[in-house]
Amino acid sequence: MPNRRITQFPVILPPDINDLDLLTLVHVFEIDPALRNKKITFANFRTYLDQYYINVNEVDPFIPGNVIISGYLTVSGESNFENVVNFHNNVAFQKNVVASGNFNTSGNLNVASGITATELDITQINTTTIEAASGYFVIANGTTTDFASGYFDFLSGTNVTGDFVDIGSGTISQLSVTQFLDVTSGNFDSLVVNDFTVTGSATITGDINVTGNLQLNSLEATGTISGATITGDLGQFNQLITQSGTFQNIYTNNLEATGTISGATITGDLGEFNQINVNNLNASGLQFSGDQNISGTLTVIGDLFISGESYFASGISITGAVSGQTILAQTGVIRTLTGVQTLSGTSSGTITGFDTIYSDNVRISNDLRVNGKGLFSSGTANAPSISFINDQNTGFYNNLSERISASCNGTKAITIESGTGNSEGRFVLTIWSA
Repeated sequence: MPNRRITQFPVILPPDINDLDLLTLVHVFEIDPALRNKKITFANFRTYLDQYYINVNEVDPFIPGNVIISGYLTVSGESNFENVVNFHNNVAFQKNVVASGNFNTSGNLNVASGITATELDITQINTTTIEAASGYFVIANGTTTDFASGYFDFLSGTNVTGDFVDIGSGTISQLSVTQFLDVTSGNFDSLVVNDFTVTGSATITGDINVTGNLQLNSLEATGTISGATITGDLGQFNQLITQSGTFQNIYTNNLEATGTISGATITGDLGEFNQINVNNLNASGLQFSGDQNISGTLTVIGDLFISGESYFASGISITGAVSGQTILAQTGVIRTLTGVQTLSGTSSGTITGFDTIYSDNVRISNDLRVNGKGLFSSGTANAPSISFINDQNTGFYNNLSERISASCNGTKAITIESGTGNSEGRFVLTIWSA
């Protein structure tokens, strides 16, 4: 059909095209002007277009090698990235994003459903689910985050699971890490990790289970802290369970340790230790099962029970009851002393402030000086109230009102009493024969 314009030809549908049909390019508007007025089959032309174009109708789609889009890209269906994907600006997806390779963008990434990729390197992520082998984020917000290793300036999510996690700051409901967690600051409801390092501050409202090392700059937890080794500057816990730990300050309601706990200040309601090294210890109730040596100041608001021996180099202040076998202190203020076999102080030290002393045997190695009154039981001739270590049935006792008696070898020897009748206003001295 000569002398007819191309617009006068009927539309050729893709199924009507044969790969061997010839096509003459009259006007070449793209990359290669050498194709002008050249005859080329549709098969060869399709191969040529595969280098530069994508078939948006997905009918016998083209496979491009490189694609550069200077404007907008709209994908109405699913997108599968089988290799590295790089975006140099913000990216938004209305459905899932699956990349078998790496996913890199210098801008922000917004995905309505979820992201799955080998490696994610993104400035900011907002999505529901993040799953990657490794990730590098400035900000990541998601309900579920799962990765082998991740480095975040800010991470927020309901469930976060990974092997190695480095978080600048974040708010997480539940964080489970199989290997290592390094946090500058964070708020967690629950934390399960092998090794936990906090360089800034972290707040945990739930429990912390650490099977390895726990290194803290500042940690505040309302639940339970457990770990093999705990090192920190400041800790505030409801309950702390550890094998060993070193702190500058510890504040806890319940502290249990099978190893050694040492710190400048330890304050708590309940503590169980094998060994404790502390400058200042404040506790509502304190119990020692073995020998204890305290070089600083011990303040106990409640009771102090010691089954072994205790030596206090500085001072002891207790508002509750004190009981133990041997207590040696330089200075001390105690309200009640119960069941102490030996109570001793240094030559220059003082032990003061007793309201009551209950003990089967209190021994004072040096002088006993009483500024107030000394009150004793009445005693008997065989067991006088005031006697001697090597002659305990000889001494003074009070068998009747207004009478002082002295016994020798368990027998009444002398009595002094106030006079009555003709002797009123005088004293009567009676010497009894053996």
